Amino acid sequence: MEMFFCDLLKVCKIVFNLFIVFLLLFLCPSCDKRSNKEESNLVTIEKVDSIRVDWETKITILDFDQNKSRYLAVDQVTKEFLIIDNTGKVLESIQRFGDGPNEYNSSLIAASFFEEKGGYLLLSSRDLIWYSDVWEVNDRFRFVSEWYAVFYTGPRYAVPYYYQKNGSDIFVFTNFFSGFNSNAGIKDTNIDFLVEQFNPVADRLEKVILFKSADIPRIDLPKGNSSMPVQVYHLDKEKNLMYLTFQHSNEIGVYDLRENFELKYNVNFNHDVFNQSNNSKNVGLFRFDQGLTGILYFKGLNESSEVAKKSVDPNYVPFFDPKLYGLILIKDDKSIEVEVPFPFPDCEPNSEIVQLPGNRILMRDIYNGDVEPEFSSYSIFEVSVQ
Repeated sequence: MEMFFCDLLKVCKIVFNLFIVFLLLFLCPSCDKRSNKEESNLVTIEKVDSIRVDWETKITILDFDQNKSRYLAVDQVTKEFLIIDNTGKVLESIQRFGDGPNEYNSSLIAASFFEEKGGYLLLSSRDLIWYSDVWEVNDRFRFVSEWYAVFYTGPRYAVPYYYQKNGSDIFVFTNFFSGFNSNAGIKDTNIDFLVEQFNPVADRLEKVILFKSADIPRIDLPKGNSSMPVQVYHLDKEKNLMYLTFQHSNEIGVYDLRENFELKYNVNFNHDVFNQSNNSKNVGLFRFDQGLTGILYFKGLNESSEVAKKSVDPNYVPFFDPKLYGLILIKDDKSIEVEVPFPFPDCEPNSEIVQLPGNRILMRDIYNGDVEPEFSSYSIFEVSVQ
């Protein structure tokens, strides 16, 4: 009988321990939710300003000069460049497409202010042009990139450039643009390097960042997809750092551009919803003050839900739906990692997004009118960390 009670006591202890384990497993998710809720209270995103640009045709804002508080935009129809002040007023329009001495005749990929030396930078797959403040050519570099793109609405990006250590010449990415397939149109599918860049010192193109390196962020390509992954990144020109992830990844690699793209550290993050069958993908990466990084991603939509929505609205396109986007905010030390629904419901998540000083970003407002507008309106949001 005594032996029976001893065995019964052991069984009770085992059952009790199992009960505690299951209880902890059950409570853990709710603990995480409380933690996420507390973290979300530490981050606020609010609209702080707006601008309206009165222009008859659609424009794309490419860059912002914080020294002069000016925007650089391009007319998608005429290809004119516009200089716009911080209230939305067009200060000047410039046409430089042609065969004249201060003109270009190639298809531009990117254009931006050249804040460090003044003027503007224009980039195509065939040349890099440095214009003065009065739009006269200061310098022109010619090359033949393996990658060639034609954007019929004009340049889409700011020129991605950086400075080498103790150098005064800029190094320019010629094929590496955030959110765009950098190997589209290349016949050679055996790609070893991610980035093609123009080296002005040697006056040549060169390859950097070995694709199969262990320093590349983890990539989870959809099954059956053998194409090169699409990069999503942010260049910090002040610190000469690149924050790099990919459309199908949950890791950011931080690279020192002055030290031959040496990996400094990695930052992992988690999506609330990330389903390959729904075409989920990262679409934007932003760097804010206080060691805060933002990852904008498209959650996607399953086929049956898309069909249901199109039965109500035949023009419905999931990629244009702000409700299908999420924003992950994460600090370098992981003291904050929170995901919030797309906080800009009246803005186009698939249009231009320009990062501004002071933890601010500019986004195009959604236009719901039936008549083609003769203006472009934008909202400016600020991210704050308590």
